[in-house]
Order: sequence, then C-alpha cells, then structure tokens
Amino acid sequence: MSKQRKTKPGALPICKTANKVLWQLLSAKIHSVTVAEKVLREGGEDGLHQFRVALRRLRTLLRAYRPQFDPGMKIRGQLSTLASSTNQARDLEVLVGWIESEQVDSGISAEILATVVVNLRTLDASDPVAGVDGTAISKCWASTSKKLSKRILKAPRDASVRFNLVTSDLIKRQSDELLHYLRLIQTAEDVAENHKARIAAKRLRYILEPLRGAVEQVTPLLPLLTCLQDELGVLNDRAVFVERLEQYYRGLSTLKLARSMTQDRDPTAGDFQVDYIAGAVLQLTDRAGVERRVLFDQFHADWDSRLVNLAKQISRVAIALINDD
Repeated sequence: MSKQRKTKPGALPICKTANKVLWQLLSAKIHSVTVAEKVLREGGEDGLHQFRVALRRLRTLLRAYRPQFDPGMKIRGQLSTLASSTNQARDLEVLVGWIESEQVDSGISAEILATVVVNLRTLDASDPVAGVDGTAISKCWASTSKKLSKRILKAPRDASVRFNLVTSDLIKRQSDELLHYLRLIQTAEDVAENHKARIAAKRLRYILEPLRGAVEQVTPLLPLLTCLQDELGVLNDRAVFVERLEQYYRGLSTLKLARSMTQDRDPTAGDFQVDYIAGAVLQLTDRAGVERRVLFDQFHADWDSRLVNLAKQISRVAIALINDD
C-alpha cells in the first residue's frame, strides 16, 4: 500500500469522495465570482478582469467534472452568456493599452493615436454585443448562482468514486489535449491552434490550482503553465489586434468612399482627415503583425525544448494523485 502524503492544513482533502470535494470547490468558486461581480458592479479597479477570471475558474471545474456533477444545459448556457458578454470589452481594453504604448516607437502623433482610440471605443459602444452591461450581468449572475447552488445541494452523493483518481485521469486527458494543440502550432499564422492551446493550458492550470498544498508536485508546475498561458495569450492578442484594426480600416475606407461621392473633402470639417487616420491604422496593423511573428519565433525557440519537461511534470502530478489513494 502506498504511503499517503502529508498535506498542509487547509489543503483540499483529495482522497475523499469526488462529489464531496467537488461541492467544496464549486461553493468556493461561486463565492469568488460573487465577490468579483460586486467589484465590477461598483466600478472597482480591474473589476472586469477579476470577474472574467473567477467565472472562467468556475466554468472550467463544471466542464471538467461534468460526469460527477452536471448543472444542466440551461445553467451552462447562462454561464456561457455571462462569459461571452465581456469578451469584446476585454479585447478592446488590451488593444487600447497597446496602441497607447506604441506612440514613441511608431512615430504616430499622440493626437492621431488618441483619435484612433476614441473611434475604436465609439465603434465598440455602438455594438450591442460588445459593451459590458453591468446591470444585466448582475441580474444574470444573481439568478444563475442561486440556481447553481441549489443544484449542488440537491445533487446525489456517490461514495464510490474518489476525487484523486478522477482528477488524475482528468489531468492526463487535459495534458494530452494541450500537447496536441501545441504541436500543431508551426507558424505565426496558426491562430486557431494557438487559441485552442491557450484555452487548454488555462483549463489545465485551473484544474491543478486547487491541488496546491495537497500534492507537492503541483507547486513547481503552476508557474510553468502560467508562463505558457501568458505567452500564448500575447500571441493571441496580436492576432486579435490585427483583426480589429483591419475591421476599423475597412470602415474608414467606406467612409472615405462616401465622402468622395458627396465631394466632402474639407479637411477642416472637425475630424482628422480620413487619409491620416487610415495611414496610422495601417501602420499599427503592420506593427501588430510584425510583433506577432517576432514573438512566435521566440515562443517556438523557447518551448520546443521545454515541452518534454512540461509533460514530465504533469505526469508526476497524475501519478502522485494515484499514489495517494
């Protein structure tokens, strides 16, 4: 019989039944989302980010442990709606931050960059899907969290399945998915594969995080996964920048055509000349594309040699969970 590892006080009781441990985890994640939603609702700093991360952690556990507990299609759909309602707003904030940081290196005047930012925000605000409706989010979360908590309390308890064994198998499958998508990223243009690898890394990390203190092999693995997720995220952001800027440029081209047809060519009409703004947008688009290619080359050089070590560390966690049974 394998000797059980000593766990730190307050660590997750991983050798108990899967459902019992899962209820503990889900209750904690629901509370985290509720706290983050309050910060978002009250306009607190970084409220949007806190809410998105807390919600992702909850959804990851619900997805991963669905065989042990399924809240139902309706609740899953409501959680998905909550998550998607903040996507474009987050992407815009990251894009705006990058544009503002480009002033010195790009050589584009601060005034034109400010106009680009204002126009992007205006376009985002005009999209009914893009903006963050804090009131709607609050109402949706209040209703969804209440239903989810009731489902957890009423769910049947299965004493035959141990949490550590379920989680060990889960980690193996999530690791296989992550490594599969990482191997598919061969060029800077493999945007879809990059996105899937980033999601897989994030899900694996969120599954592993609650095991800290209970499985010692998790501690050195989490920073590695965080680094991988962050680097994949930066690559994905650059692809999003190019997409959003190209969309903006197409809108400017349409506006330019409309102005030429009405012969409204007065440069003092109150806005910057469309040509100047379009030129700045093209320059920013090109810079984002170049950055992505440079970042990809760095990523490929770094992680080609680190994937074997990553796979070994994940495997050690999965084995340790089985040995704790």
